[in-house]
Amino acid sequence: MTDALGYAQEVRRLAEQKLGEAGHAACGDYRLDHEFGLVCVCGEILGHLEAQRPASNLPEPQAPKAVAPLDMPPNVINPDSNYTLADVERELLRYAARLESGTAYEVQMIAQREELRLKYELAFAEALVEASREGGAADVRKARALLSVRDLRLQLHQVESLCECTKAAMHNIRAAASHLQTVNSSLRTAYGLGGSNGPTPARRPY
Repeated sequence: MTDALGYAQEVRRLAEQKLGEAGHAACGDYRLDHEFGLVCVCGEILGHLEAQRPASNLPEPQAPKAVAPLDMPPNVINPDSNYTLADVERELLRYAARLESGTAYEVQMIAQREELRLKYELAFAEALVEASREGGAADVRKARALLSVRDLRLQLHQVESLCECTKAAMHNIRAAASHLQTVNSSLRTAYGLGGSNGPTPARRPY
């Protein structure tokens, strides 16, 4: 996992060093601008920093393993605890893995549901044709046909219910990941890293 805190500390060290070398240490503050780089609070542009970004430890792309989201219990987060930026980043990566595995599982369940629905509809149509040969009222023929394929109908109902539960669980996982991204962005801004797009943009120095 990327050591964002270590990178932030390196950026801060280089910024303070560059301010000192340029004779602006007494100014006491600075901004990081996408276009201009390091900008002293007095408005002087000092240029871009050359901080060494940490190497990535992300694995090579591979097909995710399908895991039911209901089988992936979330961590219980205590809002009163002092979590670090690394903790939040680790949890974000865990949620990304949950989204990948859960999406693969959801796709499988949808395919299974549609296949079972087609089997049921074809079987019910055949049973309805057979029931019509025996005569009787329309509702009686329909009931007789439904009873003859009740096992398939029960299976379809179970899969449909599981698809709905999976959809709700995936929605909750996406919402939790979105909340974590907000917290992560706030922490990165506090550490001087900015949001997902890099250092926090500063106002133009003029």
